[in-house]
Amino acid sequence: MATPISRTTFGAAVRRRSGSVIKFGFWTSVIVLAVLLGPWEALFEENGAPPLLIKGMDAFSEGRFSAGWWVVSILFLIPAFCGVYMLLRGVTGLINPRSSSVYRLLGEIGDPEAILGHFEAEAATPLVSNDKPRVVATPGWLMVQDSINMSLIPTEDIVWVHGAEDQTGDVVGGVFKMAGVINARQQRLNALLKDMDLVVYRKSTKDSLKLTVNNAINPLLQYFLTFHPGVIVGHSSALQSAWESDPAHFIATAVRPAEAAAVAPSDDVAGIFETMEQVMSVGETLGSKED
Repeated sequence: MATPISRTTFGAAVRRRSGSVIKFGFWTSVIVLAVLLGPWEALFEENGAPPLLIKGMDAFSEGRFSAGWWVVSILFLIPAFCGVYMLLRGVTGLINPRSSSVYRLLGEIGDPEAILGHFEAEAATPLVSNDKPRVVATPGWLMVQDSINMSLIPTEDIVWVHGAEDQTGDVVGGVFKMAGVINARQQRLNALLKDMDLVVYRKSTKDSLKLTVNNAINPLLQYFLTFHPGVIVGHSSALQSAWESDPAHFIATAVRPAEAAAVAPSDDVAGIFETMEQVMSVGETLGSKED
């Protein structure tokens, strides 16, 4: 009898991911419907104007559906179908985690049930654990779930890892400032607290994957330094050039460099969240209250 996946670490992460997928699909659909059904043109015309969807239907029924209307239809149909598809996938993943794409992708590694059995046995006593985003690192596995993204990777498939800053905080802060949701001081704080990614280079696919781990970045880099001596940890231009020129050769000859600068976390990553906690505690000094 199959393991009741709803009670597992993996199943809980899939359900959380499915909830995020549902939210994403719902808001995508809401935005499309608002644009199609909202009387936006009527706001600028004295005599009013029907919603875009009604105008399009009238043009189609009257034989005036020109090339421009087809272009507009395609631009709206694609996100509409994507929104509905994500809603359905999110609901099915929430009901049955084994139907999720994350579970199906485990088949590329081996038997999904055997993989989950190994992972869950180790996940009972993880070496690194974090809740938001959800991170679980065990002797043989790394699981990261953030919003709609989720990965379960065998550590034996990892050849190189390093930390990297994500600029999402700058973009989101700017949009929120324009919308009047936050003030200038809050925007500066939001930009300072970068999203932190763990960049993972895999042997099997010969490509890299960015996993958003935020405040788990330092524990994860230390985890690889301590428990996985075969994995190169940290970034350098020489390592980047070697990977980009020939990933297969990089994997075949990968040896952790002896130089501390090449294997240790870079200065802009190490301790950033500890520093930000201090900054946030005295955030009032970063801008005037009139901002």
